[in-house]
Amino acid sequence: MWNDLKQILLDVTGLSPNALHVLFALVIFAVALLIFRRPGLAFIAVAVVQLANEGLDAFFDIASGQGFKASEAVYDTVYTLAAAALCWLVATIVLRLRRT
Repeated sequence: MWNDLKQILLDVTGLSPNALHVLFALVIFAVALLIFRRPGLAFIAVAVVQLANEGLDAFFDIASGQGFKASEAVYDTVYTLAAAALCWLVATIVLRLRRT
């Protein structure tokens, strides 16, 4: 079911899985930044959602008999957190410039 939902998103958007990870990282970061008003907490929110996503992927992959794909999980996490880290850096710079 989880993989089916993700496949529907991929089909509807026409994006690659990596691009979808980056897009969701940006959206989650932006929403979390609006809620928490702190770039560090927004980054943590992205990390928590990404880890939950990979946990669900692992659970459903193992349950379906495919086995856990550790290298794929690491690759997805690096893409997602790299996008969030860049957002963190930019948001921190912008917020500091506003204070001066």
